[in-house]
Amino acid sequence: MDHWLTGVGPFFVYFALALVLEFLFVLAYTAITPYREIALIRAGNVAAATTLTGSLIGFSLPLAKSVAQSSNVVDMLLWSVLGFIAQLLAYAAVRVALPHLVKDVQEGKQASAVLLAGVAVAIGLVNAAAMTA
Repeated sequence: MDHWLTGVGPFFVYFALALVLEFLFVLAYTAITPYREIALIRAGNVAAATTLTGSLIGFSLPLAKSVAQSSNVVDMLLWSVLGFIAQLLAYAAVRVALPHLVKDVQEGKQASAVLLAGVAVAIGLVNAAAMTA
């Protein structure tokens, strides 16, 4: 095999695994929220889109770091699980801080949604930065 193709196999393995983890994260996140993000988004609810997007980005940051730094797939999975858990905990913390979050998102109120998205991204950034090889 030509030298320039040697990284193609690992690329597809890590990329495919990352996509599966993204999908699993969305499934888990939407399962723990009492509202149905996808249905709300289809109905034009920007608050639901904001919260889901912020959480997905918040998870993607440590996921990307785990792909970049891991020496093997198992290592990548372990670091990614930490990012996964951190995002679910971030959601729980915002729910405690904003007891009206669920109602606000269902009603399309942006203030709570933007705060949740911001917390998710902030947690994702710090999580990714804290990962060391």
